[in-house]
Amino acid sequence: MQFLNHGLQLSISQTLLLPIILLGFGAIVGLIDSLFAVIKLAR
Repeated sequence: MQFLNHGLQLSISQTLLLPIILLGFGAIVGLIDSLFAVIKLAR
């Protein structure tokens, strides 16, 4: 029963972490992309 409860907590934490990681990754990619666009425009 303890193992089942631990597995449930793990899945909940993973469910919360995954969107945050995806959002963070998307934000970083967007920032890098905009930086490259600014560099291209500056030239």
